Amino acid sequence: MGALSRILILLLLIAAAGVVYVAYGPRQAAEAIEAPRARVRVAAEPLVVGTFLTDARAPFAPIEPALVEDDWIVEGESDPLGAVIIAPVPAGVPAPRSALLAPGQDGFLAAVLRPGYRAVALAVNEVTGAAGLIFPGDRVDLLLTQEIEVGADVAPGRRWASETILRDARVIAVDQRLGGALAARNREDEREAAPRTITLEVTSAGAERIAVARNLGSLSLTLRSLIVEGEAAPDPDDESGPTWAQDVSAATRAASGRAAPADDGPAPPAISPRVTVMRGGRNEEIAQ
Repeated sequence: MGALSRILILLLLIAAAGVVYVAYGPRQAAEAIEAPRARVRVAAEPLVVGTFLTDARAPFAPIEPALVEDDWIVEGESDPLGAVIIAPVPAGVPAPRSALLAPGQDGFLAAVLRPGYRAVALAVNEVTGAAGLIFPGDRVDLLLTQEIEVGADVAPGRRWASETILRDARVIAVDQRLGGALAARNREDEREAAPRTITLEVTSAGAERIAVARNLGSLSLTLRSLIVEGEAAPDPDDESGPTWAQDVSAATRAASGRAAPADDGPAPPAISPRVTVMRGGRNEEIAQ
């Protein structure tokens, strides 16, 4: 075989190799790059017992499919978003289903409560429930408004009173909807109808006060603002005096005989009494 033949054969082999690479090389490389990877929920921060599973606390992160365990939360499968944490999960670790309790499961509400606290449900309407704008996780004050019936001799301004009997209570449920991401996920549906019951997290003493207050008058909720950074949290046991009808209505003050004094400026100076002494043809006034 001549030298020219060898060169032609070599060129043909190189060309054939090029055709094979162009046909199959990029496809195999793309398949290697696009190899499917599983995504599981991984704790972005330490998951504390009693808190809720949210996207921010445990976002999905990619992982090799061979490493996925049966107890992990895999994207595309049932997602327990809104479940309560019942076992601590360190940061950077996949969140296992065994560490969660989903809404509707037995013991879910008890798991949401802090140690030593109780759950008390209140019947509300559009007015007493802040027009349906209170959601799980909000903090509220509880007001009692009552009519004082102690006899006909009670002044009109002292017949009605309102006072705050509970401060800074956490809302843990609105009707059958509980807190965390579950509430946020269904928020638009929740706004369609005003809630009928709101469940608060209170101490045992707070539960007793609510039980008594139900028989005294009407209860209403006031929504608290989020605490501004640097602002001290109020004392939950801090109590101020009641607000009476005469404190807010001039009509009841007048009916009670306690009209508010008008502010007409400083009082005129007092005039000292004087005595007129007549001496002959002269009159002389002497101050006493």
